[in-house]
Amino acid sequence: MKKIVLLAVMAMLYTTGFGQSVYSENVKFKFVQLPMYPMQSDQEYACKIATPYQDDVKVTLENVRLENIKKQEEAAERLAEYNKSSRGGKVFDKMVMGDKKPSGKAKLTPIPYTQKIWNENNFCGQYVNIVGLEKNENAKGKILFTILANEVTVEDSPSPEKGIRKSVMISTPVQVEIFNANGEIIHTQLFKKSSGLFNTSYFSNQMKLDKKWGEIAIATCKKLENNAMKSTMAQAKKFLNEEVGYMTKTRKAPIYMVKEKKFTYPNINAAYSTIAEAYNLTIEETLKEDRESQIKSVIAVWENALVDKDLKNKKARINKKVVAGLYFNIAEANFWLNDFVMARKYLAKLSALNVNGFNKDYKKIDKTIKIHQKRHAANKVL
Repeated sequence: MKKIVLLAVMAMLYTTGFGQSVYSENVKFKFVQLPMYPMQSDQEYACKIATPYQDDVKVTLENVRLENIKKQEEAAERLAEYNKSSRGGKVFDKMVMGDKKPSGKAKLTPIPYTQKIWNENNFCGQYVNIVGLEKNENAKGKILFTILANEVTVEDSPSPEKGIRKSVMISTPVQVEIFNANGEIIHTQLFKKSSGLFNTSYFSNQMKLDKKWGEIAIATCKKLENNAMKSTMAQAKKFLNEEVGYMTKTRKAPIYMVKEKKFTYPNINAAYSTIAEAYNLTIEETLKEDRESQIKSVIAVWENALVDKDLKNKKARINKKVVAGLYFNIAEANFWLNDFVMARKYLAKLSALNVNGFNKDYKKIDKTIKIHQKRHAANKVL
């Protein structure tokens, strides 16, 4: 009796657990990502800069120059007056007043640290190089880099145990404006990174610290400014490559196939090699027609298999899990044909099935399609 019951239970488990199942294999291939902010169809751009702070820099330097000229003139006048005075007067000044003979040299005001005024060719050559685009100063589409005034922080940092030191940091803001071939601004973004914090050594008193800072201030600030600009433009370059350039990207596309148990799936499973070959042609624009023809032929195979779907019978040859795999495959394939309407249609069908195991891949491709659809629409206007 126990044997009969055990066999009956085993038979029941096998029957209720039987059904078709699917698995996926990734196709890894490269493609060129379209820009979110395309400038012109010939993929050229002009690099321009603006330095609105330069007038302030020039005024500061001119004021120091004029101040030092005045000091030099005054020192020369004092020496001339001394030379004109009588011998007795000179002795009196030296013996009684304690005055020394004027040197004729002035103690000049040191030239302060000022922000670098960039040359356009040097700036564009050093910092601007966008993937898939060629620089041409006569191009209608352009990118304008407005280098704003540095943000300089200099603070005295006292320590009861160690003394006092200076802490210095510089940030360099750069505003980027992207113009299309019609001269319209299609995107504006501010980039700003800091140099990182620089600290002097500790000194026993303020006078010693100020003396040392006076000796190293200009060289230190120039170095910090250079570091800040490098960091800011690295941030800007990353953005421009991603959103303005033509970046080569890699996609791992899951292709669903069916495990063959009671039934065989020669057409569905054989489609893997065809679609893998087609996807790997994505990077070759000259083979676009061949690629699209192959993708369409595979979509036809998958759609033909759906004719026999039976969503209610999990033992059916094309059951709910197989249908879900086919829906995903067809959505992905239509995406690479730039048929976003059909891709979304099949993703909606997949979502409605609510089959376990597809959620992760569904979220990834849903996000990918949304991004690429925006990029494709932006490039249609060119």
